[in-house]
Amino acid sequence: MNANTLQGLAANLRHLTAQFEEFAIDQARKEAETPKSPYLTLSQACLFLGITKTALYTMTCRKQIPYFKPNGKNIYFLEKDLINWIESKRVKTVEETESEAAALCVK
Repeated sequence: MNANTLQGLAANLRHLTAQFEEFAIDQARKEAETPKSPYLTLSQACLFLGITKTALYTMTCRKQIPYFKPNGKNIYFLEKDLINWIESKRVKTVEETESEAAALCVK
């Protein structure tokens, strides 16, 4: 490869990089302008909870997690419901369990 070819490739790369940066900025601007829905889709809820779609579908089928199914097909979740659900599943420490057991023995 000669020097002219390398310079041409470098120029093309700079041009593509600039175009990509403009595209990324435009996408970020569009996302910021789009009103955020209080409802999460199944995919968004999976990302939020850090679980697979299969696991989330299983929990909805077993009615283990709160969700909405307004049209009988798509499933939606409220972020605050998911947070409340997570917080309701807190596991007590050994110290907390022992303290509760001691309090019950005193009564």
